[in-house]
Amino acid sequence: MIEVLIPVVNSSEIRYTVDVLLGTFLGLDYHVNINSEVKSVVVNCSVGEIIFKSSFFEKESILSNENIPTEIAHKDVLIDNCKTNLISLFEGSINVNDSKSYSIDILASTFFMLSRWEEYVSPERDAHNRFPAKSSIAYKFAFLDRPIINEYIEFLWALLVGIGCDQKRKERAYLLMPTHDVDRPYLFSSWHQNIRLFGGYIKRLDIQGLFDFCKYAISGIDPWDTHDLFMDLSEKANVKSYFFFLPKGKNKHDGRYDVAEPKIKDLYQNIKDRGHHIGFHPSYNAYNDIELFKKEKNELEVAVGEKVIFGRQHYLRFSTPRTWQIWDECNMEWDSTMSYADCSGFRCGVCYPFPVFDIEQRKQLKLWERPLIVMEGSLVGYEKLSLVEAKNKVDILKSEVRKYNGEFVFLYHNSSFFEGRYRSLGEQLLNHLYQ
Repeated sequence: MIEVLIPVVNSSEIRYTVDVLLGTFLGLDYHVNINSEVKSVVVNCSVGEIIFKSSFFEKESILSNENIPTEIAHKDVLIDNCKTNLISLFEGSINVNDSKSYSIDILASTFFMLSRWEEYVSPERDAHNRFPAKSSIAYKFAFLDRPIINEYIEFLWALLVGIGCDQKRKERAYLLMPTHDVDRPYLFSSWHQNIRLFGGYIKRLDIQGLFDFCKYAISGIDPWDTHDLFMDLSEKANVKSYFFFLPKGKNKHDGRYDVAEPKIKDLYQNIKDRGHHIGFHPSYNAYNDIELFKKEKNELEVAVGEKVIFGRQHYLRFSTPRTWQIWDECNMEWDSTMSYADCSGFRCGVCYPFPVFDIEQRKQLKLWERPLIVMEGSLVGYEKLSLVEAKNKVDILKSEVRKYNGEFVFLYHNSSFFEGRYRSLGEQLLNHLYQ
């Protein structure tokens, strides 16, 4: 048995971090004691101990903009006799049996990335009131493409083996997880939507869009009706697709379809008949409005005929920790909002699902997060990558996920084969995501 001693100061935050690293990620048996006599985290095993000293967790007040790192350190360590460069966001040290010492703090860095307290104390927001990637420490110091917590897990495991841990760690297998936010299920679903789209092409002088719209209208082919295509690709890859449906909201960014209309109900049935999954895509303003969230969730559950227990926020709108609190209070099992709209990558620094932490109530919630790694809208719409560049970025991120047998969660909207720059990428980018 592994014995862990943690100090009283910030014990809730430290306990969560230890539980996630040792329990959730490594799957080990361990026992934790809060001890008023220790100032650092002490991990004991059969032939020694590891002491984790953290300058961050020693502070009485940790949720402060002043505590956001202004620089980071790169530290070389040995994992399985291979030199590995780790990133440390805070000052600290790891001492093993009083014989080895590493000037790195993996505990505070893990808590920083998972809890998203950086977004809580930082004032930066974009036009949709989202914390942007370019304001994050991960982007500023160029490690958004690295799952740094997965790197810490491997280092921690090597340290534990070194002090006599003979337990087996949790076995994992790489998982491809396609998700689809159904903002607009069909192009020709309503006359007012068609008029709005037609007028938009004229206003933007989008001649190609106007031509394609008329071509599809005459042919009777709906370019947004790609739901079966997604399921075909998922079944070929031996995985399941997750479709997140958006109840009709009042904001201009919301969907315009009724989740209970017969055509949409037929779509639900088709998805269920083929063994895929239906989830919730709360409207634009529901990310911080629990009553609106409850109303929309109930509308979708009535229309689908079953409970919905997972999903993603519309526009990736998220407020730390309020959005997680709402999802938890509404008995949702997992969320997959955690990716930046303006840049794909590891927003939480990890490619494993994890239980979330409420930094206001200072406790772990029942809700889990399955981090979103790639959204086609980020690659094409925000980063404005060419097809070759987008494929290369997907390859980089997917390679990292495969390295740690993680979950490669990607988002591809059903309506992304027709609009603007997406027309030139079409199925090529989608097929590459499935590879």
